[in-house]
Amino acid sequence: MKVLLGTYFDGDASRLAQLLDPTRLGSPLHQFRTEMAEGFKTIGEKLAALEAAGAARASERAKGSAKGADFEDVVEALLGELARGSGDILEGTATAAGTLMGSKKGDFVLTLNAEATAGAELRVVVECKDRYVSGRAMRDELSEAKANRDAAVALVVFTPAHAPAGIAPFDIRAGDVYCVVDPAAADAATLEAAVRLARLLALQTLRDHDVELDAAAVAEALKGVREQLETLRALKLTLTSIGTSAREVYAGLDRLRDGILARSTEAEAELRPR
Repeated sequence: MKVLLGTYFDGDASRLAQLLDPTRLGSPLHQFRTEMAEGFKTIGEKLAALEAAGAARASERAKGSAKGADFEDVVEALLGELARGSGDILEGTATAAGTLMGSKKGDFVLTLNAEATAGAELRVVVECKDRYVSGRAMRDELSEAKANRDAAVALVVFTPAHAPAGIAPFDIRAGDVYCVVDPAAADAATLEAAVRLARLLALQTLRDHDVELDAAAVAEALKGVREQLETLRALKLTLTSIGTSAREVYAGLDRLRDGILARSTEAEAELRPR
């Protein structure tokens, strides 16, 4: 009996050991092991395919129209909040032709509150840029967008990666407003200040529409805004050269941004028809 049981249960050469050895060809566990290995291989291949597809989509979004659409969505949401707060009307026009034949320039149109314009129809056209555009090409594009949307002023919003040097967080160039918004951490206050600057520049054009304005007050307000923008630029230069003072300089930038916002608000009040 001992010899018989030993044949089945005793040592590595026993029948039980052979049956339970997953590496031994023909054992039940060997087949189970093979099936499990094939199953895990299939799962791994599917996970790799999903990861590759996700990476491909992310790459496409980063360099193509998908990412641009996402950026426009971010800007549209911020503009919508600002428009509701000021009584302006926001329209998405990126896919609609304007007054110029065949042109769709102008991603959004902001029509100013009629109470602020004494009934005159006054528009600001907004362009979103998530790609590089040369300075001259940008000026030409904004000029076309203004003509296409019958707008007095243009506002162009860049992502940080594609913004021209020296415009962050916003600037006035050739009578239009340039600003930078990071879609991953959008700063509503920065866009609000840029929109207010654009509204102020647009309202200034009402002098040509027989609307009574305090021209001296408007000019003084814009002068104050431009002076603060110059200070803003100086602080940014300091920021790049003095790394240890970065926190203090950034705080100064925020204060200046808020100051520009306040001056723009005061100027808008001066522009209201009397």
